[in-house]
Amino acid sequence: MSVSPDSRLDELFVRYWDDALSPTEADELTTMLAHGSVAREWFQVLVTQAVVAAELPSISVPATAVKRALSLREKPPITRHWSRRRMLGFFGGAVAASLGAGLGYWLQSSRDEKQAVRVRIRESQGAATIHTAEGQTLLAKGFVPPGATVATQGFGSSVTLAFEDGSTVLLFSDSALSVQNNGQLLRLHNGNASVELSPRENDERITFTTTLLTLAHVHDTAITVGLGAKTAEVEVYQGTVSVSAPTGEPMTVVREGELLTVGADGVRSQQPSPTTPDQFAWDLTGPLPEGWHMGCWEIAKGTPVIRCEPYPDPYYNGTVMHQIRSDSRWGRGLFSLTKGSMIYIRYRAKIESPKGQVCFCVRSKQTHCSETAVLEYNGGFEACADDQWKEIRIPAESMLSWPNKHRPKFDSPWIGFLVIFNTFEPDVGLEVAEFRIDPSSN
Repeated sequence: MSVSPDSRLDELFVRYWDDALSPTEADELTTMLAHGSVAREWFQVLVTQAVVAAELPSISVPATAVKRALSLREKPPITRHWSRRRMLGFFGGAVAASLGAGLGYWLQSSRDEKQAVRVRIRESQGAATIHTAEGQTLLAKGFVPPGATVATQGFGSSVTLAFEDGSTVLLFSDSALSVQNNGQLLRLHNGNASVELSPRENDERITFTTTLLTLAHVHDTAITVGLGAKTAEVEVYQGTVSVSAPTGEPMTVVREGELLTVGADGVRSQQPSPTTPDQFAWDLTGPLPEGWHMGCWEIAKGTPVIRCEPYPDPYYNGTVMHQIRSDSRWGRGLFSLTKGSMIYIRYRAKIESPKGQVCFCVRSKQTHCSETAVLEYNGGFEACADDQWKEIRIPAESMLSWPNKHRPKFDSPWIGFLVIFNTFEPDVGLEVAEFRIDPSSN
């Protein structure tokens, strides 16, 4: 028996044949058949194979199929043994009845879908999924069901949502966005979204909201919206957007070339889109910045340090590793690197970590471009006594020489938006007392 190129279509067909489709699965199958000629052709092939299977010695006819077939007959059938030929004819009648009703349903659903579904997945890569309002998790492809949330997880993951008018929303890294009100309300739950909205009539404009701010009735604009643990950012590349609090209270207007940052405490700052500095250093004299991901800050024998913490890294399928992960600043960036930049690290470790690494997640200087990469140092960390410190000086250019499938394919400057120290599964007692970026001497 042949199977279709889409395993999901095969699964739905089996459940359809057994009359076991849930409402969500029925909608999913309807969408596949209404919008995909290849899916319709393979569905017909699967139906034909199921009918032919009736010629086999052993067969189980679904009860619903029997009922459908009997409903077509004017007289009750005479009870007798089934021949293979009669079984085939009977089964074919049941299928015809089912498909007759189903085809009408598909055509009507197709018309409904054109009216109701306005957002589809144009492109996705990495760990990208759709979570329906009914709690089902689907691969990020096809149309986005009403009320569903589209999510990406881990480095290199992204998904592009496309509207009928050409507008797009791009999610990347660890992000989640729900599509509501027939695509006219977009709610960012976490992460980053690059949004390009085409011109629209007043009643067709989109509202984009987060827990900290709302962009009401936006159109004809290009923006990036980011939502962290305690801050939200809006950067405008084209057009103008009006920003309000989630309560509806007007907040400000952000114009082209400006960046607005709003804190959970209500404090906000608005400024021209900043240039990411080429000189940078962690300030360990006090508590870590808001949104810091992993790493414990403490005073160790009079020296402020950051220690690794266990973290189930999604890039390694949830394997628990010991890491320091900085706050992520997509819009502003942490630092700007060129090949001549120098990275300086002061640390100590109780146990040698030959596989230990330092990683920078970097983007291009265009914040609305989803292209990202990783710069890696994989030279490990040496063990030393409690009262000693080790130093590492890493030329940025040397980070391109380590084997790494995520090396930058775009030119510098590389904008670092996340710093990771990783000793993998072992806890080697790594403590970092200084991390600094010095600009190029060229």
